[in-house]
Amino acid sequence: MRGYPPFHILLVLVFAGIIAWPLLHLTGKEGARMHASENHEELAAPTEAARQIAVTVRVSHPPRSLKLFAGDRDLLAGASMAAGVVSLDVEMPVTKDGLEWRLEGEWPEASPDAAVSVTVEPDGLEGRTETRWSGGALLESFLVYVWTE
Repeated sequence: MRGYPPFHILLVLVFAGIIAWPLLHLTGKEGARMHASENHEELAAPTEAARQIAVTVRVSHPPRSLKLFAGDRDLLAGASMAAGVVSLDVEMPVTKDGLEWRLEGEWPEASPDAAVSVTVEPDGLEGRTETRWSGGALLESFLVYVWTE
C-alpha cells in the first residue's frame, strides 16, 4: 500500500512552512532594517570623550597637494607642505576601534616615489606613526591607528 499522494504533498508543504516562517522573519526587510538602525546608533556614538591629538605630517618630497581626511574633515586644509613638515593639534574622539583616516596626495610627474609619515599622539595615549609611499605621482591610502589597553 503506497498511501495517498496528495496527503504526502500536504505534509511536505506543512513541514516546509514550519521551517520557512522563522527564516522569513529573520531575513525579512523589517528585521534587516531594525538591525541596521541598531548598528548605526552603536557606530555613531563615540565611546570616548574628545581628546587633543598632536598630528605631525612629514613628506620626503614636497607634494603638489596633500589631504588628510578624518571623516569628511580635511585636517591639512590651508597647511603648506613646502617645508616638508606640518604639525597641528586637533580635537576629536578616539573610539575603542581607534582612528581611521584617509590620505590623498599628488606630486609633479618628474618626482620620484615619495614617503609620507603621519604621527598621531593623542593625550594620554602612546604615539603611533604610519608611513605610506606614493606609487608614481599619486597616493591614496587609509591610515589606521589602534591602541590596546
